[in-house]
Amino acid sequence: CKSGWAGTGCDVKVPIGCEEVAFEDLAAFTNAQEVKSRWKYTNYKNFLSVATHWTHFGTQTTSPVYNLGDHTHIKLELGTILVDVPHSQDCGLMVALSTDGGKTPASHYEVIHTSGCDFFTGLNIIGQERGDRLGFLSATRRWPGASVVVMAEVWWGSQSVGGSGTDSFTFSVSSFSLQTCFYPDIGDGSLGKNLRAS
Repeated sequence: CKSGWAGTGCDVKVPIGCEEVAFEDLAAFTNAQEVKSRWKYTNYKNFLSVATHWTHFGTQTTSPVYNLGDHTHIKLELGTILVDVPHSQDCGLMVALSTDGGKTPASHYEVIHTSGCDFFTGLNIIGQERGDRLGFLSATRRWPGASVVVMAEVWWGSQSVGGSGTDSFTFSVSSFSLQTCFYPDIGDGSLGKNLRAS
């Protein structure tokens, strides 16, 4: 059959495109315990600033489990704000996916995005040290799992340029959109070979 059609007579149109599964605004949670009961945080911090409505920060955050329904791919759009970015060559943001967030021994995280910190001095929207960074990523990935958990975390090494570290390097999810998609798929159904154990 031609692309986009299926069936014995090639007369069944295959749905192509994406639809929204979840859109979350974590700033809408005014209570820290409420947001932490839905999203898991490591090194949680609550920052208040007249310049922005984002208040929930940490070094790692993990989403709830989203059930996906029928799909071949998923599309993730994620906005972030990094606070007090260190001046370090060993520093960055990582985003990974899992089917259940490591609740079973067989589950793994698949890394879909990494980026360096892109240090600069100056603009402090929330922090008080070296400067804050706004970021955004959009990633579409083949995902055969029936569910997905999104995990994001920042890291930095012990050695910073000029010996200048930071005690408050954290981030917040500024926007979150998850979609399921149907696309022509010729994959073999595996999650890939390069999986990081949870």
